Amino acid sequence: MDALARWHGLALAPDATRALTAQAHAVTAVAVRLTEARHASPNAKGQDRLSRVMLGQIDLPPLPPDLRLVLALACRCHLGRHTNEGLGVIGLRPTA
Repeated sequence: MDALARWHGLALAPDATRALTAQAHAVTAVAVRLTEARHASPNAKGQDRLSRVMLGQIDLPPLPPDLRLVLALACRCHLGRHTNEGLGVIGLRPTA
């Protein structure tokens, strides 16, 4: 994770990147319930394009505040592959 998408105009300082990367690598999912799906998105020339997407839920343990902040930013900006096509959408929901 060296930067957000270039069109967001934001990059993290190298020390912040190293710290967040270490935090992210230390997280182990509690449960993963994902299924593979396909998303069709024709381009301006009318050519069909089919993208592989993953749908579902990943349960995480309590996360450090900085990592929670990055995930909240990802929700707001819809970070992820093919964001410009409406993909890359994630949602966060705290559990009791």
